[in-house]
Amino acid sequence: MGDAKSRVERAVHGALDYGELERLGLHPWEVLDFSVNANPYGPSPRVREAVANAAIDRYPDRACLALRRAILDHELALRNLSLGSIVCGNGTTELIWAIARAYLKPGLKAAMLGPTFGEYRVACLAAGAAVVEFGAQASAGFQPDMAAVAAWIRNEQPSLVWLCNPNNPTGTWLDQHSVQLVAEACQRTGAMLVVDEAYWRFVFPHEAYSTVELVDATRRQQVIVLRSLTKDFALAGLRLGYAVATPDVAEHLGAQLPSWNVNGVAQAAGIAALTDRTHLKTTLDHLGLERHAFFQALRDIGLKVMPSRTHFCLIEVGDAHHVRQQLLNRNILVRDCTSFGLPQFIRVTTRPVDEWQRLVLALQEIV
Repeated sequence: MGDAKSRVERAVHGALDYGELERLGLHPWEVLDFSVNANPYGPSPRVREAVANAAIDRYPDRACLALRRAILDHELALRNLSLGSIVCGNGTTELIWAIARAYLKPGLKAAMLGPTFGEYRVACLAAGAAVVEFGAQASAGFQPDMAAVAAWIRNEQPSLVWLCNPNNPTGTWLDQHSVQLVAEACQRTGAMLVVDEAYWRFVFPHEAYSTVELVDATRRQQVIVLRSLTKDFALAGLRLGYAVATPDVAEHLGAQLPSWNVNGVAQAAGIAALTDRTHLKTTLDHLGLERHAFFQALRDIGLKVMPSRTHFCLIEVGDAHHVRQQLLNRNILVRDCTSFGLPQFIRVTTRPVDEWQRLVLALQEIV
């Protein structure tokens, strides 16, 4: 079995912990979940129809051909790329682990901008690599100095650089110039740059720029862009994401994945979601308005809300663990950010008005 030191570290996540709910005597449908940064308005009706009609008595397409074609057709920035530039995964988490296996080994180093998604770190450690982190500061609104970051990358000489944009949990967004600084530093040092754009559609106001343009423009550049279909299309229960890269990088990454890694129901749901542009636009437009009202209501009761370009934000509450437990006792779940190294912050996401008003009232009582 090995000793404790040999065990793989696990990342901490939000979302419902069904064991915890059972211990507290709560039912999942009773809890308002503000800890997950997904589209709160649910999937397109086309998705439910596709799921109901999905073939579950045969193996799915192991190459995800129809899904990859739907991705290329949906995303204007991808239309100059070939089918071989897309790799589909059982959520972006599977792809994160596959990237770590493909490009890291003992003796190599991975770099990231923190605080950020915990899965990068544990995947790198599981591959035997060392991990270094450039920490953004709360006093600067968690907005990193990108010139300093680029110099740090050149000095550290990592083999792999993780960049979450917009960043989880802070909601900060790096513009085209900032990402280009990191890309150039990676190119000079030979590092693979991985840009996780899981929340790209949740940047308000929306930004046309995406890092996939780096993949399309240079061909020689070592860039992998990750996209999630579970967040914006509300498919969290199915787990679905994809990577964009040059065909040779995509082939190397795909070799790290097991056969049939994306099940048939998820593929059918993803294709259906991508065809319904109206549902996506309508829900995101409404979410953009709702987040403004929600964040302002939090400020109006005296809470310190950190700047965010997304539909989620950090709130300084003093003792995050205590506040989370007090809210859960009221059937409301938020993200305790202690695992990000931020024990004084919780993260909350925008939900419909009748739901976020409940959270605001509860926070007013507790904090």
